[in-house]
Amino acid sequence: MFRKCSVLIILLAGLLLISCGSDAGNRPDPKPSVYFWRTNFALSKEETAFLKQHHVGRIYLRYFDVVLNEENEATPNATITFSSPFPENVEIVPTVFIMENVLHAPHDELAERLVKRILQMNETHSVSNVREVQLDCDWTERSRTACYALFEKVRELLKAHNILLSATIRLHQLRMPPPPVDYGALMVYNTGAANKANGRNPIIDLRDIEPFLPALKKYDLPLCAAYPDFEWRRLFGAKGLKGILYGDEMVDTLVFQPRTPSSYVAISSRHLTTSLAGGNHADLYVAIGDSVLVSRSDQKTIEAVQQALAKHRLSIHEQVIIYPLAKENILRRKSSEYEKIFNP
Repeated sequence: MFRKCSVLIILLAGLLLISCGSDAGNRPDPKPSVYFWRTNFALSKEETAFLKQHHVGRIYLRYFDVVLNEENEATPNATITFSSPFPENVEIVPTVFIMENVLHAPHDELAERLVKRILQMNETHSVSNVREVQLDCDWTERSRTACYALFEKVRELLKAHNILLSATIRLHQLRMPPPPVDYGALMVYNTGAANKANGRNPIIDLRDIEPFLPALKKYDLPLCAAYPDFEWRRLFGAKGLKGILYGDEMVDTLVFQPRTPSSYVAISSRHLTTSLAGGNHADLYVAIGDSVLVSRSDQKTIEAVQQALAKHRLSIHEQVIIYPLAKENILRRKSSEYEKIFNP
């Protein structure tokens, strides 16, 4: 009798370890991963070398956005083009960004059209062995019901092709019921208010993340974590935030004068054309006296945040995603720092 009970206890303990020791669920094997968020898939030599050096096994590749057109219809926008071959031994995860306002009204057959378009793009561009699709949407309480219905339908359609569905999860969404997907990628970036010049880093700041940590511990969905690798140059005028500068605007010493290592002041006025997501552009007017605050994804902050998250969910770092893959970011950070982010 004692022997039978001992065997039963060992079996139960083993099951407990399996259920509690991993957060993997239906998630594919964890691998160091990156997001690719440009409108043309073209890898520089530095990006190709980065993928090999850090054994990146998965690229979450933004295929297109879903936006509302002038007729208030859901339509694809900023579809990616392909100029580079896919790197060997790297899995591609088609990723689609959905504007939240798309979900404010019903759109018949949106799930079917989404899945059809993704599968067609896979075939057209020879994207083979796709095992997963990811949807990215900043849903709110207002749009959550419609969003989850869309996710559920997309997941059902993908299942017929043996493809899993994942979703990005923002920190504020941890306080809502989890979506009907196979797992989530927790976005541990853009954690603060970009329109506030309050001294906090809007890209990532532990003080902005800590209030959500109790919800992380109870969140009933397998999760991996995505961390930032970029910088913002926020242009502020007398009335607040004017926009974010990209490209090489800051090297123009006739317009901007360094004030501190992370701030500039405008010494002359000028119109600047700055790039936006999806290949769009915006015209920003720089006035004398405007200031630019430079925020970066600080290494020490990322490591501190990783430690804080691991205390509430150890398995969250079985897979780490870096956002985004970009040459200019790679040149700013040491290889050893990337290794610490991928393997905290």
